[in-house]
Amino acid sequence: MNYRFDGVVEQAGSILIVEDNDDDFESTCDALHNVDGFNMPVERAENGSEAIEFLRLRATDYRQGRDSIPRLILLDLNLPGMDGHGVLMQMKSSVGMRQIPVVVFSSSSSSEDIAACYAAGANAYVCKPSSLDELNVIMRNLEKFWVETNKLSGEH
Repeated sequence: MNYRFDGVVEQAGSILIVEDNDDDFESTCDALHNVDGFNMPVERAENGSEAIEFLRLRATDYRQGRDSIPRLILLDLNLPGMDGHGVLMQMKSSVGMRQIPVVVFSSSSSSEDIAACYAAGANAYVCKPSSLDELNVIMRNLEKFWVETNKLSGEH
């Protein structure tokens, strides 16, 4: 699958999970890898600042033809330091990052959090489920839509 980034079409081949909780990260990875046919690398940032730095480095490498940017970001809101709201605001205000789809994946079901995330440019908001079976269904649906079905800028 191709992804347009600063005028260049390149292979985008990973999902970035921005999550500070080890158990939540491992459960999400397990659920993704339970999806039939899923074969993308999963990368991790443990806080908002790390996520932004990761994306800046990837954007630079990408423009120089050395690497690819994530196809999708799963973003937790409750992060140490810069929280998910801050990550969203920085990403969506950056020409080099704003096209990357961001699904907020949070334990918060607060209508204020949901509204603020959409206002900041989130592409979707999903509440973390309470069971592994629900998590498997959510990851299958996210992968099906955001990786298989959704067309990104520059795809044919």
